[in-house]
Amino acid sequence: NDMVSDPASEIILINKQKFVPQSCIHGLGYSSFYLKTTDFQISICLFTPVNDMVKYYIVSVDNLTDKKQNIDIDFIIRIVLGNTEEKNARHLIAEWNKEANRVYFRNAYDKKFANCHAFMSSTEQVADMNIYDPFNKSISINIDIDANTQKEFSFLLGCERDNELIPVRTMDEIKQEKQYVIDYW
Repeated sequence: NDMVSDPASEIILINKQKFVPQSCIHGLGYSSFYLKTTDFQISICLFTPVNDMVKYYIVSVDNLTDKKQNIDIDFIIRIVLGNTEEKNARHLIAEWNKEANRVYFRNAYDKKFANCHAFMSSTEQVADMNIYDPFNKSISINIDIDANTQKEFSFLLGCERDNELIPVRTMDEIKQEKQYVIDYW
């Protein structure tokens, strides 16, 4: 668990460029990361709810240009459902759930994780996914942002047990959940 030498386990790419924040704020129950380029101002707020096994990434993209922008955003994870990534990556089974807009992962060969279903999702419709790379799993979304406007959406990374399903949430519900976390702490 070396933050400097270990590869990142969660990455967000914006137009195939890695999101590398210029600044960050750590608050009560959340962390926010900021980046400004010539075309965009981007913020990503990470938090986990008090009662659900999910991590939310609230992404806000401001179009700073005078023209409409179309951007591709990729959410990439290195998932481990077992002792080590090297031993268990080949045993992960991926399943797409169109109704929930989620990709589920499970390790069918490890009894400890038999009823554990990790998932990744977005509040925007998933346009593409890469579930066949043994280490990096990803989902992609495509959004249009009008000139000088803002677009907000979320990525989700979570885990469900067989009888404990996490409901699909809207952006308003996710923001309410974030406020509940802040109030809690």
